[in-house]
Amino acid sequence: MSFRWFENPRAFAYMADTGQACHFCKTTSDCLDGAHFIGEEEIDAICFSCMRAGRLTELDISANEIDQSALDPDLVDIELVSNEIAYCTPSVRV
Repeated sequence: MSFRWFENPRAFAYMADTGQACHFCKTTSDCLDGAHFIGEEEIDAICFSCMRAGRLTELDISANEIDQSALDPDLVDIELVSNEIAYCTPSVRV
């Protein structure tokens, strides 16, 4: 599965250990490691489907930080793009 802002998360995202279940739907396939998320709540993992659906917003946990001032309001809906990157896009492994 690819994301709008992240084409190949299996190769470049922080993936959870094999068998670790998604906090939301309990699937164990294609789960991201929750240790790299930002927020007051902590989760162990989230699957690609729940990430794309924006389930992190339910716990006010984000996967990425974004500088909204760097976005051009003439080209994008700043709120929409910010939320998609922060809550619906995996973090890039560094």
